[in-house]
Amino acid sequence: MTAIAYRVEAGYEFPQETITVTRNEQNWRHACCDIPHGFYGDNADPTILATRPIKVIGNALFANYDDRGYVHTESRIEQFAPIPLEAPITFAGRFTAVDDHPRGWMMHGHFTYHGPDGQLLLDVKPKALMADQSKMRPRPAAEALDPYSDALLSPPEVDLEPGWELLFNRQVTPAKCLGYSGNTANIIHTIPSYAQTFGYRMPILAGNSLVQTAVQAAQHDGVVDAFAVHVRMLRPVHWDDGLAVIGRRDEAGRMADVKIVGPEGKPTNDLVRLA
Repeated sequence: MTAIAYRVEAGYEFPQETITVTRNEQNWRHACCDIPHGFYGDNADPTILATRPIKVIGNALFANYDDRGYVHTESRIEQFAPIPLEAPITFAGRFTAVDDHPRGWMMHGHFTYHGPDGQLLLDVKPKALMADQSKMRPRPAAEALDPYSDALLSPPEVDLEPGWELLFNRQVTPAKCLGYSGNTANIIHTIPSYAQTFGYRMPILAGNSLVQTAVQAAQHDGVVDAFAVHVRMLRPVHWDDGLAVIGRRDEAGRMADVKIVGPEGKPTNDLVRLA
């Protein structure tokens, strides 16, 4: 197999691929995210397809700058039509900007997904921080804890503001975190000793897993054929954290805003419905 000559620069186009979401992969990822099997019926969860940009951006980063860190910070996701499971999807995209950032570079991407008939089905615009360790704020060493303890932090009791409602709780566990990210090159998600060198008390859950939870919550009243959302990663979620997922409806009764709240009562992620 010929190695890909990745470049980290605005305008670089990633090699076009044909990708698919199988029912088995969807069931596996949903099991790791506490999403009920069958939630999307015979269609693919679009947020599983939306993980591919984060993977290829990471490939480009580590191929050129193996000393850099990598943090997924936000994504805009727009689905135009349902995407059948097992369907071959043409995936293409590029870096649209590489901006200086106090802690390194902020990468902007734009990726498209077309069905077998050429129809545009999905559009994803992620942002990711390519962190320069020399510019990161020092973090205190994490307290030495047993990373494989059975003890888990419970979801918080959220003091709901007017208009907000509790949608569901989610309990993260080491098994679910490893199941989701077990073969990743970004071992901050899988190796306790490595995560603790960055000041985290435990490995942290992949941001894509939380995007899946947020988009599920935005469809709390039923799966929709088309939507547009903006999801942000605000704080890390450790592999033993309990989460409360809360939502607020718009005047039409649609779930318009979602927040994921960590065990300390602070938001870890938020979602705004754009359409």
